[in-house]
Amino acid sequence: MIVASEEHNFFDGQVCVFRPDIADPYNDWSQAQADQGFSYRDGSVAFLTTFEAGNCLVNVMVSDVSVEISRDASRVIEVPFVVSGTEGIQVASVIDGTGDELMAAVPEGIYSLRYEAFPERGEVEFASLQLINLHFIRSASPKFAILRADSAITIPRDFVTTGRPA
Repeated sequence: MIVASEEHNFFDGQVCVFRPDIADPYNDWSQAQADQGFSYRDGSVAFLTTFEAGNCLVNVMVSDVSVEISRDASRVIEVPFVVSGTEGIQVASVIDGTGDELMAAVPEGIYSLRYEAFPERGEVEFASLQLINLHFIRSASPKFAILRADSAITIPRDFVTTGRPA
C-alpha cells in the first residue's frame, strides 16, 4: 500500500530516511559506506542515489508480507528500520529546510526498509525524472542486504552499520 508519493528535488546524491524524533537526522559518510551505497544508524539511513541532483518521484509503501523486487530497479538495498511512535518517517535531501521533508505515515513496527532506484523515467519540466521506491516490509528479523548492485556500489563482506550524525 502506498502511504506517500511525491516529487522531490534531491541534492548531494543521497536520499535520507529518518524518524522525526532524531535530533541530528543526517548521516556522515565514510568511504566504506559510500562503497556499499548507504550510511546507517538506528533511526536514520541515507542511500546514495543513481544521480547527483535532480527531480525525483518518491513512493513510500508499507507491506505486511514480502514484496517482489521491482524488475526494472537498477539498485536494491535492504536495511533494518524501526518506526516508533505515531509520527511515521521523513524523507529528505541533506539541504532541505524544516518543513521541506516528505512525511509518510508508516505505522509503528519493525521493518526491512527496501530502497529501489530506477534508471531515468522521462522528462518533467525539461529535467529528467528519477524514480525511488521505499518499501517498508514488516519483518521479525530484518537484515542488511544488497539485492541488486549497479557499477557504482560494491557488496562488502561485512556491512558498515555504525553511522554517525553529520
